[in-house]
Amino acid sequence: MKTTLILLFSMVSSVLAQGIASRYPNDRGIQNDPRVLLFDGFESYSIPSDASKQKGGLWDVVGGVKHERISTQYKMAGSKSFEFDMPITSQEVSPMIVKRFSPTEPMLFCRAYFRYDSNFNLPLESSHKGIRFSGQYPGPCGGTPRNGTGWFLFLLQNDAAGKWKPGEVTPGFGHVYSYWPLQKGDCGDQWYPPSGGPSLPNFNIPRGQWFSYELMVKVNSLGQNNGEVKVWKNGVVVADFPDLFIRSAPDLLIDTMAIVMHEHHSLRVNRIWLDNVVIARAYIGPISR
Repeated sequence: MKTTLILLFSMVSSVLAQGIASRYPNDRGIQNDPRVLLFDGFESYSIPSDASKQKGGLWDVVGGVKHERISTQYKMAGSKSFEFDMPITSQEVSPMIVKRFSPTEPMLFCRAYFRYDSNFNLPLESSHKGIRFSGQYPGPCGGTPRNGTGWFLFLLQNDAAGKWKPGEVTPGFGHVYSYWPLQKGDCGDQWYPPSGGPSLPNFNIPRGQWFSYELMVKVNSLGQNNGEVKVWKNGVVVADFPDLFIRSAPDLLIDTMAIVMHEHHSLRVNRIWLDNVVIARAYIGPISR
């Protein structure tokens, strides 16, 4: 009996460690899991604006639709994906999809699949692109109050930040762009894996193939420095920033998640495809087959 209980506990622990997606092959039915707040494979949309709540979709904001498409060229587990077409430009362009949370949340995970154009190439320090969690975010730049009563934002992105580091290739090493009470400048800090918690190497992302990103943000308990920001790539932890002071106000929680594709300068049309987005209160993990 004791052996059976140990085996059962081991099996349950293994499933939990693998994440929510391990229980839903190809993400079928994952939206019905009580821990999941949103799942979108973009299957029911014909044009990008269909993804907005006004058209019966799941997203509160679908911005920059002239730079977006519902694509059948590439897909993860269905027949469609969401495409961002980042244009030739010398001005700011920022297509995005946004989900707001009410009630607000102390900890959330977002897993999304991305596919970069095989020739994707942007100038140095040109863009913010990726998964963003924020709380009471007022708008671009400007430091948040050091006492934790203001706002926060954490964006998992890839950008060369003005200078290539050894081993870095386009679109740049993965890192977290962070607005938080102890940031060093007016605009956000850039957190690379070795500067956070466990010693992990800097990492590139592939072009011309699908990969999964997962971002977790947990605000600190009041009076404690136990906030955390964590990143997985294809189910492997690639960055972890623990022991954070993010807030001192009880109502400062996660109220928004966005997937943004922002740029200032591009010499070619750069495309990124997005698919199988899940937002949940627990670790999600990659698609299981």
